[in-house]
Amino acid sequence: MISEIYFWQHEMNPHVIPLANAIARRGDAGRTLCIAQEPLNPRRVAQGIPGDQMPDCETIVAPSAAEVARIVAQSAPDSVHLFYGMHWVPCIVEGIRQAAQHDRFFGLISEPRVLAGWKGKLRLAHSWTQERRHRRHARFVGAIGRHGPRWFRLTGYGARVFPFAYFIDPPPIDPPPAPPARDSGRLRIGYIGRLIEPKGFGVFLRLIEAAQGRHDVFIAGSGAMAETAAALAAQRPEVTFAGVVPMTQVPAWMAGLDAVVVPSLTTDDGWAVVVSEALFAGTFAVINGRVGASVLADEDGIAARIDSDDPRDYLAALEAAAARGALDAPSRAHRSHYAASHLSADAGAAYLMGILDHLRDGATPRPKPYHL
Repeated sequence: MISEIYFWQHEMNPHVIPLANAIARRGDAGRTLCIAQEPLNPRRVAQGIPGDQMPDCETIVAPSAAEVARIVAQSAPDSVHLFYGMHWVPCIVEGIRQAAQHDRFFGLISEPRVLAGWKGKLRLAHSWTQERRHRRHARFVGAIGRHGPRWFRLTGYGARVFPFAYFIDPPPIDPPPAPPARDSGRLRIGYIGRLIEPKGFGVFLRLIEAAQGRHDVFIAGSGAMAETAAALAAQRPEVTFAGVVPMTQVPAWMAGLDAVVVPSLTTDDGWAVVVSEALFAGTFAVINGRVGASVLADEDGIAARIDSDDPRDYLAALEAAAARGALDAPSRAHRSHYAASHLSADAGAAYLMGILDHLRDGATPRPKPYHL
């Protein structure tokens, strides 16, 4: 058993806390600690995430540089430090420096940076010039989403790169809910998240137009285009706008859908937890290939990946899924089971421990990617 595992993060992230809790619950370490620079950002609280959610393990918020140095120096020689990020966050920057100085085993868990365009080239150059310590001392990188492994291989981490995800707790829905009743082939299609153009909400609005009223549409979230969503719901009987749905109510909201659409226009969507939430409920997901969670579309019947911004392509994928029976009860049960066995916090803890065992003892085989 590992003496101590430390989770270092920018804020008390509800998409990281479940993995730390699972490690503590499973007894994979003698102590499990969560350290964050800040509490949860108020902007995320406004999006429906509980602001008082805290880990079940030991917790430290807003440590000073001296406290970070003390924590690392006093950590057990066989401790493991997991840094969710590399740059900008004081406790992470100092924590990595101290972990390298004290020869502690540490890993980096991160979404990729955006590679597109000339700014992407600058980010690549920044990584090569500013991450010498990371490349020299980090034992592994948990590269989040479809595009994570490529980014970290391009920035010099080689065989130390392991595919990774945000592993969350499944909702208390067992067995998966029955698919909603349909009237003459009508689908129940949802969008949940930030209602802004970079997240593809404009594409989703055009999907509604393309559907010409033949499907029911449900929208939840907040953002600059919320008024547009509310106005559309007032004008069109097939559109419902729920506003912000609290995170605790998302599972029930998802369970009422046949499919959710994630049409992001940016690769800054390193994962998109909404996809995991949909799959736990058995709900099909149609995901733009820029989104990190689109890696799950490689598995048959789980999701569909769209490498286009044409709303008609999303609509065609949704209707094709219905036509081949991918939205029926057995398919929903298959997706729910897949999510529990591949994307849950317990599955993530087992995968993480597989990585650590492989790296620490040299005899344990490299674990297969979490999503396979």
